[in-house]
Amino acid sequence: MSIDKPAARPAENAMAAIDSMIDRGHRLTLFVGDRAYAPSTDVTKLQGPLKARGIAVVSDYRKDQLGIKEQHAGALYVEGVAYGPCLPDALANASIDFRENRTSEEVYLARIEERRRYQLQQKSSPDANGVVVMRCPAAGPAPTVSCALKPRAGKAELGLPSLPPTTNVPDVPPRICTNKESVSFGPEHGLKYGQKVPYKTSEWRKLYHSPRNTIEGLNGLLKNDATAAFASPGRRRVRGRAAQTIFAALMIAAINVSKIRSYLRERASHDTDHSTTPRSKPSNDGRRRRHTLSEYSRSTTDGLASRAGPDRDS
Repeated sequence: MSIDKPAARPAENAMAAIDSMIDRGHRLTLFVGDRAYAPSTDVTKLQGPLKARGIAVVSDYRKDQLGIKEQHAGALYVEGVAYGPCLPDALANASIDFRENRTSEEVYLARIEERRRYQLQQKSSPDANGVVVMRCPAAGPAPTVSCALKPRAGKAELGLPSLPPTTNVPDVPPRICTNKESVSFGPEHGLKYGQKVPYKTSEWRKLYHSPRNTIEGLNGLLKNDATAAFASPGRRRVRGRAAQTIFAALMIAAINVSKIRSYLRERASHDTDHSTTPRSKPSNDGRRRRHTLSEYSRSTTDGLASRAGPDRDS
């Protein structure tokens, strides 16, 4: 654990905790945090190191973090997901319009679902450098929209279903449109605002709200006068940061032990198979890359959390 000024170094402290868990043999695949973490922090201190460790992000956004925030090869990054340049403005700005009370929740959720059609399709798994190949939603064997720039050869003869036509075709088509099949995306693309699943979809709500409710419930338990009374300074009448840190550690440990015992009792009533299948090592495509996942590896980020700032009381 670490004690710091609130919101002073959230990325560094988060990575210190994550690396501690990894070093003790835990396998982490998902990081869920509030707006103080991603995307508000420096990508070299949080999002990059998380990606290098194979940990996906699910987070919320402030109002100024909504809408189109990045582009690559013509693809538009909207709230953590890459879309084709044909994405209609109403769909790109769906979250902005809802936050500004210009649309109802029903209309908003319908636009979020409609946005799926315009998502770029992932053609391959990331290679050893974190490079992934993506293609236009109107390309490939299973397009989700139709576009004049990507005609579906033999559609009538094959009896394929018709797809909604794009109405926002770029006047000067970018690479994602003109490349025959696909475009490579490096690990730096979409990194700051990236999400595991599209924002505000049913999958996002499931992944985000349950862990957030869990941690807020734990915080409430810590602060409750009937348990650790963490919010009551009168329960630990000692001076000095060292003593306060020890008291805090003991309180948190006691609550954690209580939660673990409750979990183990519940788990004992279920016979669950937790077997895992080893993953194959991704290959490199052989090209030299300006940006790779090694930029965010443990060797380049280990010192961040250990750089203590000036002494502050908890």
